[in-house]
Amino acid sequence: AAQDRAQQVLAQARAALGDAKAIGAVTGLSAKASVRRVVKMVNVELTSDVQLDLLLPDKYRRSEAMSVPGAPMTFEITVAMSADKLLYDDGGLAKMSGVDPMANETQRAETIKGLKQDLFRMFTVLLLSPPASMPSTATYAGVAEAPDGKADVVEVKAGSDVSLRLFLDATTHRLLMATQQTKTV
Repeated sequence: AAQDRAQQVLAQARAALGDAKAIGAVTGLSAKASVRRVVKMVNVELTSDVQLDLLLPDKYRRSEAMSVPGAPMTFEITVAMSADKLLYDDGGLAKMSGVDPMANETQRAETIKGLKQDLFRMFTVLLLSPPASMPSTATYAGVAEAPDGKADVVEVKAGSDVSLRLFLDATTHRLLMATQQTKTV
């Protein structure tokens, strides 16, 4: 019953986005964003301009130009995958920091795993539909209440590695918020 209710809520949410057939036909997405991160361990705020390019079933590229306060330069990092092939360029920053995703096969596999999780999250959150190439389950988790109204909560999981909670306005069926839980990669 919880899975049937989840599918019903997701169908209403996709209909609120627009033409469900057109949304189902989407095979790629591109997005640009400005990102602000606060690294509490070292009390530093980082700002970045990020470009995401996603193509189903298994292509993903993230390019990021990161600025650090007080640093005279911008760090540019591009990480991409095509199936299980990893492409990475950061101008040598990873080797200098000792965190090189290309260092060995285990590290490459973990980086690809993280990119696949990103691909899953992006399609699920932006189109309210997980990629068909990534098996997932959706379960109705109940209703969340806030002063502004109520939201249906749907949990979408891809295996044991990633779990998203989608909060969908109970009246308009539009996505209000998404939260995630992942295992460390």
